[in-house]
Amino acid sequence: MASPQDDRSPNGLLIPAGGSTPWSPKAAHLNNLAWAQNRCAHDPHAALETADAALTVARSCEDALQTGWALGYGAGALRRLGRMDEAIARLRASAACHHDNPTPRADSPS
Repeated sequence: MASPQDDRSPNGLLIPAGGSTPWSPKAAHLNNLAWAQNRCAHDPHAALETADAALTVARSCEDALQTGWALGYGAGALRRLGRMDEAIARLRASAACHHDNPTPRADSPS
């Protein structure tokens, strides 16, 4: 949850106090939905579609953390669909995204 010191940019991104990297609540919510579609509803088609939407949002606002999660959730959906080469490529992209992220944002809202 945002603290009173946090601010919102004109496009709805959360800018944590102290000027750290913007955090996209929309991408985070889409990622949570993709996880639930994968793991709870067992619907990899819907999960892939939602993960792709989260990826688009996260990339548009340069949110590296949510980009990495979206790639990972998309990889899980692709694996469940039997599309192993694509799943491996996305999982590697996810790992690289998280590895290269200079601010993993332990301070990001939960």
